[in-house]
Amino acid sequence: MFEGYTEMGIPNILPIDYFSGVASFFVVSLGGTFIGIFFGVMTAFLSKFTTPVAVIEPMFPFIMGYMSYLFAEMFHLSGILSLIFCGITMKNYVVENISNKSHVTVKYVTKNAGNCLGDHYICSPRSFYG
Repeated sequence: MFEGYTEMGIPNILPIDYFSGVASFFVVSLGGTFIGIFFGVMTAFLSKFTTPVAVIEPMFPFIMGYMSYLFAEMFHLSGILSLIFCGITMKNYVVENISNKSHVTVKYVTKNAGNCLGDHYICSPRSFYG
C-alpha cells in the first residue's frame, strides 16, 4: 500500500485515499484476528472427537494453527495475528479436550522447536540486518 501511495505522488493523494489506508489497516488486522479465533474455536470443538485417534491428537493443534496462518495469508489478511489468536484460543480450550499424553507431547514439541529455532537464529553465521 505504501508503494502504491509513493507511486501516486503526494499531490495526487486524495482524502479518500487516507481513509482507504486506515480502513485497510483495520480490515487486515481484524480479519486476521477473527480468522484466528474461528480456527481456534473450530480446533477446540474438533479436538473433542480426536481422543480415539491417538496418532493425530498431538498433531492436530499444530496443523490447525498452520491452517489458520495459511487461510489468513490466502486472503491477504494478517497471518501472524491469525496464528497468535488461534494459539490463544486453543490454549484456553484444546488443553481440556486432549489426553494428558498428547498434552505432554505438544508441550515438549513446542519447547524443542522453540529452542532449536532460537539457537539457529542466534548462532547463525548470516547477518539478518544487512
